[in-house]
Amino acid sequence: MAVYSTSSSSRNSIASLAHLLCSNIAPTEAEKRITLRAIRLLQKSLSLSDDSAEHETLKQEISRLERILAPVRLLPNELIGEILLHVVESIDITNRATTTQPVFLVCRQWWNVARHLAELWSTINIKLQIDPTINKFREVPRHPLLLSTLDRSGNSPLSLRIDGDAFLYFDIYDLAFDLTPISSHSSRWRDISTPLCPAIYDTGALSLAKKNLPMLENVHIHGVPDFQFRRHMKNRFHIFEEAPKLSRLCLEKLYFPFQLDNLKLPWSQITHFTSCKNAFFSNGFSLYDILSRMPGLQSFESIGDRPDGTGEPVQLEKLCEMTIADAIPSYMGHILHSSFTAPELRQLFVHMEPHEVISEVDMNSIIDFAKRSKRMEGLYLGPISYHSIVVLLDAMPEISALEFFNPTIAIEFLAFFARNWNRMGDDSFEAHSQNLKWDGITSTCRIVEDTILEFKSLFPTADLGDGNIQSSAFCDVGIIFRERDLSLSAKVIQQNLQLEIRCDGDK
Repeated sequence: MAVYSTSSSSRNSIASLAHLLCSNIAPTEAEKRITLRAIRLLQKSLSLSDDSAEHETLKQEISRLERILAPVRLLPNELIGEILLHVVESIDITNRATTTQPVFLVCRQWWNVARHLAELWSTINIKLQIDPTINKFREVPRHPLLLSTLDRSGNSPLSLRIDGDAFLYFDIYDLAFDLTPISSHSSRWRDISTPLCPAIYDTGALSLAKKNLPMLENVHIHGVPDFQFRRHMKNRFHIFEEAPKLSRLCLEKLYFPFQLDNLKLPWSQITHFTSCKNAFFSNGFSLYDILSRMPGLQSFESIGDRPDGTGEPVQLEKLCEMTIADAIPSYMGHILHSSFTAPELRQLFVHMEPHEVISEVDMNSIIDFAKRSKRMEGLYLGPISYHSIVVLLDAMPEISALEFFNPTIAIEFLAFFARNWNRMGDDSFEAHSQNLKWDGITSTCRIVEDTILEFKSLFPTADLGDGNIQSSAFCDVGIIFRERDLSLSAKVIQQNLQLEIRCDGDK
């Protein structure tokens, strides 16, 4: 009887807390006291109960009540909004499932915060999908979802990405039905990524935005198979031609020059340009023909491009930073062609393709290009051979910042100097060893402890991290150290070699 009475009292308390059990609302002080009293009553009933079924029921009720006291309920709406903005990268418009993020389903309060957080709905990814079996749009409620998303975005600047497989087909007339709402909000466009293909522009839907782009700053145009472009696209692509604030441009997977001939942009406004995996052909057109259209360019990034190196000479007076990523050795000389000069360039980043290394020939191209700049301050190169490093340091001893990143070259380079110490002399070593930084020394091999101890005794300030360093390279250096009396040399190294060796595992 006592057990029943206690459970009945606790159930009455739970009934008064029903509005808290189905929401994430923070309880008042009075509701906290009621919750704690109900939990104590249920725990007492649990201790007195011998019935297994009732045992499980009481545990579930206790767990439900404990959630009322969870700290997450104390989060203000402003902080919940920050969490949502951090977790939700974009709103995908494909079907109903993709617009509902799991974090929206935490509780009604979180959903209410999400619904009224305009910034959360301002990054929209529109995926136009086609059922290949019938060559038709899949039956998804895409248009209503797009309208509701645009409505929830309020007056926030919009970041849009239009993508999918619909662009491979040309009997698509309801495509404009999806894109027209986007054009009606063009005054809020800040960033847009769109394919360069007739399936979009022949509809004329996006063309409605041409003269109403006051906020647009960043445009990313990516290509589709070129055969359809040449066969079907007759009109010039001029949507962004009159965007007054457009300064950042990315062109990806385009086929030059015939696609570029149809692309009208405010080239003189571009200050940051990225060229990604574009195809250039040896027919008198090159990467430099594009660069010559952007006299105000400050930052240039080439990712996986395969230029042919031809074209008229180009000089970019304002270019300060340049990156070459996913390069292959045979194209390095073409990218850094002798007709390309940037007198104000301060930083050059070169990242080779995986399993490729900057050779001495590539290094000579880099050196020739760097010397054409009057203000070169930093080179960030890798992967690189230590022979190429020697070539660089011999040619440009005045460089103020160098950073090399690849698995074992740091140790090989150190071994190279150790082997040639007597021939080079301390002065030569000092001239070559200033302002060097090594990063990314990684391997799965175990370290020989005595070699590491010896290395640490010579370089007490070196940071070896927590990962594993290739033992063969260290053993090589260790043997060299043991073969020579490097007490004086070690002192010189410690004083002059600004060397940071970090090991970050497989990162």
